[in-house]
Order: sequence, then structure tokens, then C-alpha cells
Amino acid sequence: MSPLVNSAVLYKNPRFWQVALLTAYCLLCLFFFSLMRFGVELTDEGYYLNYIASPASYAPNTSQFGYIYHPLFKLLGFDIAGFRMTGHFISLALATALSWQVLLLLESHKLVEFSTSKRVVIAAYASIPVLFSLTLSNYWLATPSYNTLNLQALIVTLIGSTLLLRNERRFSVLAITVICLGGWLSFMAKPSSALALGLLIGLTILLQEKLLRYKYLLFGLMLLSVLWLTSAYSMSNGLNDFFNRLIESKNMLDLLGAGHSSNLFRVDSINWSSGLAKNLAIGSILSCFILITIIRSPRPAFWRWLFSISFILLVIMLHQPLLRWLSFDFYSMLIICPMLALLMLLLVRRMRLLRHTSSLSPYILLVLLAAMPGVYALGTSNNLWHAANSAILFWCLASFVLVALIDKDAELKRQLIQSLTMLFVIFSVMCLSVSAHNPYRQSNPIHQQSSALKAPNSNGVLYVEQATASLLSRLGESANNAGFSKHTPIIDLTGHYPGIVYFLGGTAPGYPWLIGGYQGSSDFAAKALSHATCISLANAWLLIETRGPRSVRFNAIHQAGLPEAAKYQVVDMADSLSGQSWDAYKNGERHKIVLMRPHHDIAVVSAQCEERRKQINGTVDYGS
Repeated sequence: MSPLVNSAVLYKNPRFWQVALLTAYCLLCLFFFSLMRFGVELTDEGYYLNYIASPASYAPNTSQFGYIYHPLFKLLGFDIAGFRMTGHFISLALATALSWQVLLLLESHKLVEFSTSKRVVIAAYASIPVLFSLTLSNYWLATPSYNTLNLQALIVTLIGSTLLLRNERRFSVLAITVICLGGWLSFMAKPSSALALGLLIGLTILLQEKLLRYKYLLFGLMLLSVLWLTSAYSMSNGLNDFFNRLIESKNMLDLLGAGHSSNLFRVDSINWSSGLAKNLAIGSILSCFILITIIRSPRPAFWRWLFSISFILLVIMLHQPLLRWLSFDFYSMLIICPMLALLMLLLVRRMRLLRHTSSLSPYILLVLLAAMPGVYALGTSNNLWHAANSAILFWCLASFVLVALIDKDAELKRQLIQSLTMLFVIFSVMCLSVSAHNPYRQSNPIHQQSSALKAPNSNGVLYVEQATASLLSRLGESANNAGFSKHTPIIDLTGHYPGIVYFLGGTAPGYPWLIGGYQGSSDFAAKALSHATCISLANAWLLIETRGPRSVRFNAIHQAGLPEAAKYQVVDMADSLSGQSWDAYKNGERHKIVLMRPHHDIAVVSAQCEERRKQINGTVDYGS
């Protein structure tokens, strides 16, 4: 047989395309994982790194993500790039498992049917939208955080829910165990999300068979009790102390006034703009065209289409000018375009949902998936729609369930699910590519950052902007020459540079980030510092920013107990990073970061701090 004939046979072989597609999927994932070696943002990521590196140092915190991620970070030798890759690989693996379980549930109710090989490919590609967790409000921010853990927790919970909704008793104990694990992780990440999740899952369990529902609830409550007790005694001095810390942290956030803990059940506007309208219009038209084209194509054409699109995506990622037609206004909303196209297709072709199914399970799953982005976003101080976009995976999978419930033949539903999978991948990669070119509070695209930066306590290297590397190198050298040693406390009064504390090898006393820029920032900082020991505050170096846009008042350290006798000597001054920008920097005004060391008798100032705290609060040192 001639090579030409061999090629033709291979081209028509579905196995060949399935292997090719999985290869393209791996290359796609490797591309995004390779970007995790680049960039660092010294505000939010600084907070994450401080907390994860030493969670036991910070008593009051509404999220316990530092405790959950600390063993992994330590296992990886505090390598930031490796931690990022591993954290998001876990998300990708969980998303693939959830996609697989959703397809199995639909097949168990005879709504759709896929071969094992096709299910593998669809489940893998359907997991790509989970990489939206690499972004924060459309901007690239790769270090795993409480949001990442919350997303992983919700995925775990839904994996257990799909097992439960299959109504097979052999999976019952496993399903409840997985649900409880996910619920516990959600509580550790974000209690506000865990509250809403508990209500939804509780209703789901109550809709099961009467004989089993009470057994499920009892077993679940017992398991959750064990997990909570274990957490309370490993992270604090018992259950009472654990919940007191949560209450104290909530009170601190109220004091800050950033909106994290108030008006949880609000509904934010989408902020319509001409740019957003253009994005949605172009995306929806493209989605409709591809959906209709693929549906009308011969059956094997799907694999050829999807493989071709994979290469187009690589071109898009490597040639950013092709994406210039995108407006940055809510550009991540593009991912809903396939769903809008699907709804338009259903209306135009007058497709109806099935009126009778063997079980309510698919409808329950549809509601759960549709609600999860809202559950994920609950408690954020950012726009809810921006926050929900990071959990867009659930809406993508909800569209699969919606298609499966259409009163049409199985072949059409298979084609629609396959087409939607391809579209979700296209728009996910386009949006993530734009994010990588717009990293959070950084001046240059991720892949253009080339200055090596070695993290403390690690052999791992990040590649960051030249200005960031120079600033950290200069401050580190000056600090070392002035006698700074690792794990020395540094009080960051800049309000937005906790990352400098981390990369100097110091620790942030009281709280991993003294958040500046809000009306209650100074009171928040004072309260946070009051949880540090007096000896720690007396030993602490200071980091301030002259006329900084987010600076915390110097008086906060005195409110926390340090006496007026505490004196400091300037070690170095350097220009602030304009790329790590707040609005005040956009006017071209430059500020100075000042690093200072204590220039007083440590023992005397510590003793005076103890006395001052007794006078202010009538209590002993909070940190003792």
C-alpha cells in the first residue's frame, strides 16, 4: 500500500484524531504552565505567600487556605513556580474528573451516549475553562489563593454530588464523603461560600429517597464534625478558640471597611459598555457560525475541526496582534458567547426540554452547576460578575446538561456537546492569552519579564520585571549589610507591598498584609498588630512609602502598643514600582519606599509595650 493511501486511511481513522487531540491538549496545558514561571505581584500575591509560608503566625483570618496549602508549598521546597504549577494542575485534574462524572451521569439517565475514548477527550478539553482561576478581575495572577482553594472545593463537592445523583447505592458512602470533604475545604477557603454551598447540598440530599436521606444527612454531619474538630485542634486551641478567631477576623474586616463582609447577597451590574457589546456580538456570531457548521458536517469532521482549531489557538497565543479586536472591558465575558449561541439555536429551531425523565437528577445537577459561580463569588468585595468568571467552568458544564435535556435525537445532542466543548476551549484560550498580556499591577506582559529572582528559602527562580528585580535586590542587599537576618519581623506600612516582606525573607507580624487605602486601614493595622507579641514588634523593621497612595498611618504601631520611645534608622530608600500601580501612580508621581531598622533598646521597648497594652486594653498581650 502506497504512503499516500496510508495517509488517507490514517486521516479517516477516529483513533488517530483522538490521540492527536489529546496531544494538542497536553501542549496547550504545557504552554500555560510554562507561563507560571514568570511575573510576581507584590500586593495580593505577597499576601498569599506570607500566609502560606507561615500560617501559624497569623491567628485571626477568615480563610484558612494558608494551612491547607502550606504542606504542599513546603514539600515543593517553597518554590513559587512549582507551587503555582502544582496548584493549578490539581484544579485541572479535578475539573477533568467533574466533566467525566457529568457525562457519566447524563449517560446513566440515557440522555446522551459517548464512547469511552470520546468521553476522555471531551472531559479533558472541557476542563480548560478552570484555568480562569489564573486571573483576578480579568488580570493574570497565578499564585494559588483562597479563591483557588474555594474553586477546588466546589469542584470536589460537585464530583460527590454527581455520584449521589446517579442514584446507585454502591456510591452513596463515597459520594457523601467526597461532598463533606469539599464542603470542609470550602469552609477553610471562604466561609461565606461554604454557607451557601451547605444550603444547596442539603436540599439536594433531601430530594433523595426518603429511606436514605436521613442516613446521608447523619453520616455527613458526623464526618463534617470530625473534620472541623480536627481543624480546630490542629490550627488553634480548640473549637471555641477557632470560632473566636473567625469572629475576630470578621470584626477586623468590618473595621477595614473594604466590603468583604457586608452586603453578601447583593447583585452587581455588568457595567455595559460599547467594548463589552462588541465582544459579545462578535463572539456570539462566531459561535453560531461554528455550531451550525459543525452540526451540519459529516460525523468524522468534528475531530478534524477541533484539531485544526487547536493549532489556530496556538497561533492566537503566539501572535497577540490577532486579538487586538478584543476590548478589555469584561473581555472574559466572551466565554458565555457559546451559551448565548446555544440559547439562540434552541429558540430558532424551537427545541424543547424533555418533559419526562427517569429522574429529577439531571435537573438538580443543572441547577447546582448554574448556581456554583454565584456561590464561588459570594463574599467578594469586587464586582460579582468579575469574580464569577473565575468559576465559569460550572456554566460550561451546565450547558452540557441543558443540551442533554433537549427533546431531540442523541446524535444531534452529541454534536452540540462536542461543538460547545471546542468553543469553550477557543474562548478560554483567547481570554487567558489576553490576561497573560495584562498581568495584575505589572507593566509588561508575562512572557516579556526576564529578570531572574530567587525566592527566600528556595532554589526556585521566577522571571520578573527588571524594576521589580532591581528593587528587591537593592533592598535585600542593604538589609543584609545592616544586619538583617531571615524571619525578622517587618511591619509594612506602605499598605500594598507585603511581597517585599516575603522576598526579603522577613515575616509580617500580626497579619500577612496590613491592607491600605480604605477608611479603616489604620485601625485595621493597629488591631492586626495587636495580635503580635511585644517582643516581635520591638524587633521589627519598618517599611514605609513617602506620600504613598495606600500608606497606613505611622500612628498604627503606637495604637498596637509600641511606645513613643521606639526609634528607627533609615537603611535605604528606593523608587516605588509604577507598574505595581494604584490610581495615584497613573499621574506620573513617584514615591519612595523607605526601609528602616529599629534603633532602640529592644528589651526596654518590649517592656514598655506590655505596660502600654495593659493601659490601653486592660488585658495582657494578645500574642502571649
